[in-house]
Amino acid sequence: MYDPRDQYQEQPHLIDSHLDGLLTKIINIIREEVLDYEVNHVAFRCLYFILKVRGYKVVARHLPRETADLEPLLHYLENQDPGVQLKWETHYGLLLWLSIVALHQMTFLDPESMKLILSTQILPRCTNPELYLRHRSILASGKVISALCQVAKDHQRRLPEELGDAAMESITQTCIYILEERFWRSFGGDPMRIAVCHFIQDLSSGGFPLLDAVVDRWLKALRECLASADSNVQQSAISAVTALIGDYFRHQPVEKLTALLNHFLPEVTSNNQQARVGNALALGSMPRFLLTVSLPKVIQQLCTCALITDKTLQWAESRKNALTALSLVCTTVGIAPSSPVKMTDGLIFIYFEISGVDQVTLAGIFRTFIDGFEDYTVDSRGDIGAIVRESAMYSIQVLTNTSQPDLLEADLIRSVLHAVAKQSTEQIRRNRLLAPNLFRFMDEGDTTRHLPQSRHHRTCFQHRQSHGEFGMHLHLLNNTSSIAYDLTCCLAG
Repeated sequence: MYDPRDQYQEQPHLIDSHLDGLLTKIINIIREEVLDYEVNHVAFRCLYFILKVRGYKVVARHLPRETADLEPLLHYLENQDPGVQLKWETHYGLLLWLSIVALHQMTFLDPESMKLILSTQILPRCTNPELYLRHRSILASGKVISALCQVAKDHQRRLPEELGDAAMESITQTCIYILEERFWRSFGGDPMRIAVCHFIQDLSSGGFPLLDAVVDRWLKALRECLASADSNVQQSAISAVTALIGDYFRHQPVEKLTALLNHFLPEVTSNNQQARVGNALALGSMPRFLLTVSLPKVIQQLCTCALITDKTLQWAESRKNALTALSLVCTTVGIAPSSPVKMTDGLIFIYFEISGVDQVTLAGIFRTFIDGFEDYTVDSRGDIGAIVRESAMYSIQVLTNTSQPDLLEADLIRSVLHAVAKQSTEQIRRNRLLAPNLFRFMDEGDTTRHLPQSRHHRTCFQHRQSHGEFGMHLHLLNNTSSIAYDLTCCLAG
């Protein structure tokens, strides 16, 4: 039987554009109190299917966060028929919504009551033997603690003064207990890892003060999650490690930042495919103050990860993430030529400061992207190189919008255009449609202005959009310019 979810399993991000519409319909059904239980259960079951495909971390961002939206849920629970057992999909959806949204919002309405509830009811359940209770309690505690941190900032008080020493000690102990091996290795280990990642992200975003020993244990746990085979665990760990480093390492000395960076760099080129996949994106998501500690090495490791070797031929996911990470790094640190800085104190010293990715490095990154266009790796799943080519096009589009046109040489742009033209004839429709969009971004960014034949490129891609691939081929054959000839040869080859 055909399952409509199948097309989204390998690329769950494709459902993102539909999330708002789907969730709006589901929420509206839940709000309709006149509907019977079975209809509401179908709505919650649909919500669960969406969560299973995309992961609740992404879906939760689209859920309503207004206090008024909680009333239908609470009323729904209060009026349950005791003779009807709550089905588990409905139970899961209710717990997700209440733990992530309700408690977080209620904290601002009545901080004192939430402090008591946190200490007496939520934190003790974070180590409960029952998996789902423990899982939701960890998620809820992270949201409440983050909100209490914000309350303390609003009151201009230190967090220990706002919460009290007993609550601070209880939270600190919970930060350690939730990492116990019996919770991670047993049944339900992956949901626990995701919950812990959310907990770490919430406390880091809130600025909860922690001992260095706890932060080190968190980093070790997150590095393990980055190498997980579960993509939801990896994505949660990436967000958590970015928040953790951004809050707790911002004012650390260079020596400590270098040591921290050295934990991630070797993993990008390790012999573990999943470690490459997770750590590449994590490295691309790092804050600027960490990346600039050793920017050339970061870029070198990511470029190495993006290369095809005999051993890594089937590791298309890691190459895809490496290309994405390269564009993220360039966006974070910026793209600018290294400029000499003069210091006049009797003598003139000239040195180069890292103000962004320089022209030489940028050219090397673009060549790595161009190499990604040639990834046609095939395995039992089909053309797995397609995700690498797609990532290369997206990354070039990002850098085109970020970089200065003068930093890109004509030969480099010519190579990119040849590669883009080839992608416009791809059998995979998604990649084929990206090519004219990429050229349009390059043209709007004035990247092609120093190519005398750019007008021919612009015209041929306009033919591609108006008349399809065949019309573009005919237009190329009618052009006598050298670039058009090269493009035609590229398309024919």
